[in-house]
Amino acid sequence: PIPTFFASLSKKWQSSTNMHLHNYGIAEEESEIRVPRSSLQGQSTYIGDISERRNSMGNEEVAILKSFKYAVHDAGAKPTLLHINCEGCEWSLLPGAVRSGFVQDVPVIQVGFHNYGDAGLGQRAIEYCEIRKQLSRTHKLVDGAVPFAWERWVLRPNDDARVSSQLQSKEEMLPPATLVTAYFNIISKHPAIEYDKWAENILSMQDAMVIFTTPDLISRIKLRRAHAINRTRIVPTTLDDFKMAKMHPEEFWQHQLHIDPERGVHKNYQLYWIWNQKAEFLKQ
Repeated sequence: PIPTFFASLSKKWQSSTNMHLHNYGIAEEESEIRVPRSSLQGQSTYIGDISERRNSMGNEEVAILKSFKYAVHDAGAKPTLLHINCEGCEWSLLPGAVRSGFVQDVPVIQVGFHNYGDAGLGQRAIEYCEIRKQLSRTHKLVDGAVPFAWERWVLRPNDDARVSSQLQSKEEMLPPATLVTAYFNIISKHPAIEYDKWAENILSMQDAMVIFTTPDLISRIKLRRAHAINRTRIVPTTLDDFKMAKMHPEEFWQHQLHIDPERGVHKNYQLYWIWNQKAEFLKQ
């Protein structure tokens, strides 16, 4: 819900007629969050521990949070897929979504958990187990989930005619999901073996997939998509083919890495190419 990020996203998707953006976050209760602009760190911004730091002398962004009920009314219906990658907000969002009944009949929930914040890993592990316990009352965890990484939950079979009817109508309205993803082996904040484990998780899904990767990784990906190879399209490419790679010289990207507040974490400016290429992947 950061206004600056919303403006950037609106510009990026302005020509896409099937994308509808809403300039607010969702939560159990409506509120405002004031975040110092000095604390914004792009896609990896975590506002949980900084939103109460008010020594920014007015130089701050005001993020609007709307209730789940408001979001459903605004969109016209509940989502058929709830995808959560909010850099730490999942620790408050998911319990609130369960308490309010917002997620109880959402067919598919995908969430990426982050060990962010001052709470510490021990407390997060307790919260993580509790969230799993709450979700398991209405949903089933898809095999292959990796703790503190990506998880996919699907609605359990239910004899309730109302829920069954709602799911059936949603399935009739929407085509099967197609996931667009990519994998490139670059120097990163995690070792390649960890990304390999996470890749195994997402590639185990039954959904149709379009996967962008380098030619040397195609055989490995085909092996892990053998169960759904007829629903898989692998697009060979290289980082040098990316739009961003061709748009600016190496000196430009070295400078971007130098001014990156998280350059000690990101380590490689090619990561910026991948971030910016995501929209291009979808267009292709």
